[in-house]
This record gives sequence, structure tokens and C-alpha cells, in this order.
Amino acid sequence: MDKRGPLPSRRAAFTLVEVIVVIAVVAVLVVVGLQVYHHYHAIQAP
Repeated sequence: MDKRGPLPSRRAAFTLVEVIVVIAVVAVLVVVGLQVYHHYHAIQAP
């Protein structure tokens, strides 16, 4: 039997690594979106 007791509760918070990963993913999506927008806008220009 394990006599260490209950596990300590973890705080419900984001780690720095998780925040950096989310920012990186959002940045990639923004760059791709801007490229698609500029390409679309260049095609539509008279």
C-alpha cells in the first residue's frame, strides 16, 4: 500500500512553454492568412 497520502493538487494555469507554443501557432496562421489575402487581393485588383 502507498502511504504517501493524496497527490498534491495542481494549479489550473498555463505553463510558459504552452503559452509560447500557442503564440507560435497563431503567428503561423496569421502569416499564412496574410499571404492568402494578399494573393487574393492582387488577383482582384483591376
